[in-house]
Amino acid sequence: MLPMTGMSALVTVPVARRNVVRVPLIIGALVALAVSMTLRLLGVGTSLPIIVVVMVAFGLTVSLCSVGHQGALYAQSPVHDVGTAAGLLRTFSYLGAILSSSLISLSYADGVTDAGLHVIADVLIAGSAVLVLVTVLDRSLPTHRPPVTVGRRPSGVQPTVSRPLSSQTLDIAAPDALTAATASGSVSDPFAVTAAT
Repeated sequence: MLPMTGMSALVTVPVARRNVVRVPLIIGALVALAVSMTLRLLGVGTSLPIIVVVMVAFGLTVSLCSVGHQGALYAQSPVHDVGTAAGLLRTFSYLGAILSSSLISLSYADGVTDAGLHVIADVLIAGSAVLVLVTVLDRSLPTHRPPVTVGRRPSGVQPTVSRPLSSQTLDIAAPDALTAATASGSVSDPFAVTAAT
């Protein structure tokens, strides 16, 4: 896991700074397919340096796809739905982790064997091939993510004005005054209703 994590840390920051979306996703999908095919050739007798190279390549896939997915999320989600989209992205990431754990436990049910590794490789090859096709054929993926503008309000969003609560008091024990005042239209701001009303 250490080579994979190290590669992810090295690649993520430089790629994220370029605000690219489409290219990292395509390269990540292609590397995932190549690494999955390489797993099909590995076995018990595989040397440690080859295993390290495969783990580094997996780290490259993880970092490229992570940056690409987040860029696509921010580029394609409406401003008011970014939180929901980010939550769905994390949900499906966790779902993928659960499914991968299930695949590992099913493949190695009788112990860790070459046959079990090759079953995992076959599933990864199929999934990676679909990922390559979907990513390459998706023309809605932007090339770059628009830069984030700090301090600017999105168009159509009005600022909210909040007043200090110390000058306005609301008697929670007398909700009838609030209901009557807001229903009659004499008070449009519920905080303007005081206990004296």
